[in-house]
Amino acid sequence: MKRILITGGDGYFGKAIVDALQSTENIVRVMSRKPRPDTLTEPIEWAQADVVSGEGLDSAVQGVDVIVNCLSSPVQDTYETDILGTRKLLNHAKSAGVDHILHISIIGIDRVIFQYFQYKLGAELEVIESGIPYTIARIAQFHGFVDYIISALHQVESDEVHIPVDVKFQPIDVTEAAQYLIPYIVGDEAQGRIDDLAGSEILRFEDMVSAWLSVHGKTKTIQPATADRNDTPFLNAGMQAGYINGYNTNPDNAYGEVSWGDYLQQMYGMTV
Repeated sequence: MKRILITGGDGYFGKAIVDALQSTENIVRVMSRKPRPDTLTEPIEWAQADVVSGEGLDSAVQGVDVIVNCLSSPVQDTYETDILGTRKLLNHAKSAGVDHILHISIIGIDRVIFQYFQYKLGAELEVIESGIPYTIARIAQFHGFVDYIISALHQVESDEVHIPVDVKFQPIDVTEAAQYLIPYIVGDEAQGRIDDLAGSEILRFEDMVSAWLSVHGKTKTIQPATADRNDTPFLNAGMQAGYINGYNTNPDNAYGEVSWGDYLQQMYGMTV
């Protein structure tokens, strides 16, 4: 039996890992900046800590065998959280004798031009140089993230939407991704950087948007994005170029059964 700490364990992917670990005979500890919710009834330990200030890290890592590091802050204080915060976490973990850290990262961060990805690369380097045995898992975009990007189209009132049609995604179900990682989390040996993980299908963004519009009952004409018009602004020029080239995909490790259509049906109760 191991005590496993999930940093960011109350976040989107962190919660999925916590849920997946419930079927194992291990002690699960969630680390969050927030206090333990009163509604949480599962037999889960809770550590309130902040990697930016360092407050609470000592107690959070005490008695821990494995850390699953899901912490990240893509919108603000990214350098302080993803690089300096990861460094602080690792220093405390090393002092506490943690045996293994499994670090969650993003597929394509070494080939796609995007500032946030540079910080994610820096966080990986912190893990590699920490002296703690490590496993690094780069994962493709989750269905929910692509949904979030496309949701910008809710604000488009015209009958046309302009998107980077040739961008590719190989999205993965968040629950299936968590289940895939369980053997690496509970196993006895660190694996270094494992094969990049992606979902069961590679799709053009145009087809994903078309399906999304359909389940939302929207009838719009899809047009290619131009320099002065992109209705999914999160996909900047660097990301578009990298994603058109498929740098966020890995057909050699296509995993899972939940398709984009399955996700849309589960999320919105409509069949594409």
